[in-house]
Amino acid sequence: MLDYKRRMPRLTKIPQIKATKKDIDKLRNAPLSQEVVTTIRLRHAKMTFKNADEVVLNAFKRALPEDYRLAELKDNIKKVESENRYSVLFDFLSSRTGNDALSPLIRKLRNKNQNLFEDVLSKLISGYTDTFMDNALIILDGEFEYHDIGDRIVDTLKSGKIRDPLDFASLAMVVGRSKTAKHIDFLYTFYVFFKDNFPDKEYYEGPLLGLKDLLERLEY
Repeated sequence: MLDYKRRMPRLTKIPQIKATKKDIDKLRNAPLSQEVVTTIRLRHAKMTFKNADEVVLNAFKRALPEDYRLAELKDNIKKVESENRYSVLFDFLSSRTGNDALSPLIRKLRNKNQNLFEDVLSKLISGYTDTFMDNALIILDGEFEYHDIGDRIVDTLKSGKIRDPLDFASLAMVVGRSKTAKHIDFLYTFYVFFKDNFPDKEYYEGPLLGLKDLLERLEY
C-alpha cells in the first residue's frame, strides 16, 4: 500500500497493470459499493441524464409555490440568458448559477467556443471548485458526441495536477466514454489502485463504471 495520505501520489509511483481477459470478464460483474448513494454514482447519473436541470425546473414550477428557491432558479436562468460575455458565462460553471441553468449555459458556451472542453481541462489543471468539477464532468462527457477526447482527459490525469482522489476517479469514469479499447489498462490500473489504497472509500467506482461503460459500448 502506498503512503498516499489521502491525496493522489505521483503517477510514476503507480505501476501500470495490463488487464487480462480473465480480469475483464470479472469486471463485467464486479459489484459497486453497498452504499445506496455515492458521489461517484451521483456524478455518473448526472452524466447520463444531461438535461436533468431542465426537468427539475419544470417539476418545481408545477409542484412549488413562488418561494425563494424557485425565484432563485428563475433568476439564475435569466442571468445565463441575458449574459453574452464568454468569460462571465464560463465563471458561472463554478457557481450555483451554473448548476441551476447548466443545460442552456453549456449550449451558450459551446456556441461561442466549439472547443469549450479545452478551457475546461485547462481550468482543472490550474485550479477549480467542487461545483466546477461537477459541471466539467457533464461537459467532457458531452464532448464525446462530437469527437473522442479520451486521450486528452488521460493526459490531464497524468499531469499530476488532479490530486483529489475523488475527482481523479470521477475523471477516470469519463474516460470510459471513449470509443476505443486503448484506455482499458489505464482504467483497470486505477480500479486496482483505489481498491488497494483507499479500501474505506468508493473511489474505485469511478474507473469501474468507466470500464463497464466502455466494455458494454465496444461489446469487448
